[in-house]
Amino acid sequence: MKQHISFSGARRRRFLGSPWRAAAVLAVSAWNFPAPPAAAQTTDIPDDSPGVIHLVNGDRLTAALTEYDAAGGKLMLAPGSTLRNAVELDTTALARFERSLSGKRPPPHAWLIKLRNGDFLEGDRLTLDATTVRLRHRDIGDVALPRDAIAVISSAKDVLTIYEGPEPDEEWSFPQGVRRLSGPMLRLKANQPLGRTFPDLPKRIRLDFSVPEWDFQSSVGVFVFSERLASSIGESQSCYFLQLHGPGHVSLLKRSANAMSQVGQASPRSSDIPPSMRISLFADTEKKRFVVMRNEEVVGDWTDTQGAIELGRTISFVSQRDSRIRDIRLSHWNGRLPSEEAPVSPRAAEMVFLQNEDVVSGELQAIGETAALLHTRFGDLEVPLDRIARIEMREASVGDAATGAATIALSDRTELALQVSAIRSGFIQGRHPLAGPMRIPMSIVRRIVWIASATPDNREDSAGGGEEVETE
Repeated sequence: MKQHISFSGARRRRFLGSPWRAAAVLAVSAWNFPAPPAAAQTTDIPDDSPGVIHLVNGDRLTAALTEYDAAGGKLMLAPGSTLRNAVELDTTALARFERSLSGKRPPPHAWLIKLRNGDFLEGDRLTLDATTVRLRHRDIGDVALPRDAIAVISSAKDVLTIYEGPEPDEEWSFPQGVRRLSGPMLRLKANQPLGRTFPDLPKRIRLDFSVPEWDFQSSVGVFVFSERLASSIGESQSCYFLQLHGPGHVSLLKRSANAMSQVGQASPRSSDIPPSMRISLFADTEKKRFVVMRNEEVVGDWTDTQGAIELGRTISFVSQRDSRIRDIRLSHWNGRLPSEEAPVSPRAAEMVFLQNEDVVSGELQAIGETAALLHTRFGDLEVPLDRIARIEMREASVGDAATGAATIALSDRTELALQVSAIRSGFIQGRHPLAGPMRIPMSIVRRIVWIASATPDNREDSAGGGEEVETE
């Protein structure tokens, strides 16, 4: 029997909590699959927008990558601010191409798929059966992937996300005015904060960000729930302040109207701290629980035992020296850490996480036009697609096929491993190890990294190195 999950009424009962009345929330509905999507409409229009060319010897050139011939071993660079004439180079000399695309990201597709090899692919018109996942990217066209290659299917319009960026031309505040960003990162000047105010900032948040080049002699701090911008915790009247300093030390301080106190601190467990860090701060101001993760490892789990503070709506970053912050994501937090999310092993079942924070597990049998069909211990359930936040697939093996000679990052959140064969007439042509042949417009490509020749410096350098504009 196929059933439909209804979500009307007050607070929903947890699927995996105490027993619940199936009759109160289940209703029969029809099951429909969409017609096969059409191919993307594209035209051969050359894209000559310049970017930064990184060579394996460390040289950097500002030029347009107009032609690339893997078989012939040659590439062509068009004139840019560095080159006055077109230049032909051997393909083995190229490590990376990147640029800051004008404007903001395009509107997100309905879905974001994460593959087990680390690739990401946005798309619409998602369908799934026993062996294949299909979706359509607005510029690439139809893409079919083996079901076993999929790790996570997420709603790209996830209502739990408050902010994701930064993007070129965004405006961030500093004490004297506003700075317009030149690239997809925050370039922090010494002791000068950059921040944004979020009018609807909830009391439980998750804040993720990356520090691509960690300076052991410096200190980076984040003000959360602050009432205004401040370059030090002493300048703020009310806030929490996360500080990263030295070789991996982490501390969380609190400033109230009357005093400043320490919520918790942690020292590195070893001296082997990587030069780049991904930081996640989980904050629940109602239960006063604060958790810090560094590179997906919990380094601090603290409870604020002192009095409450007046919660502000500003989040800002500050550094003791010039630093860079990128890949910022601010979202609602459901109160559970990633390790606490799945009540059962993902090897045993798919996990469907809903927008209202409910969770249901089972065997994902199909995804159609409006619903996902899930076989559970309660029977066959149809879960409306607009209620789904993400689906974590059961573990599977895809062998060694998921590799490519280059990684291609597009203007949305798509990042693909691609065996590039050519760049010509404004398109990248190549083969994805799982999806097969692909033809991608160069106009939406913001970064290409040739894996075999990439160096750590090349992998971490950011797109867009122009001057940032400050206004008072």
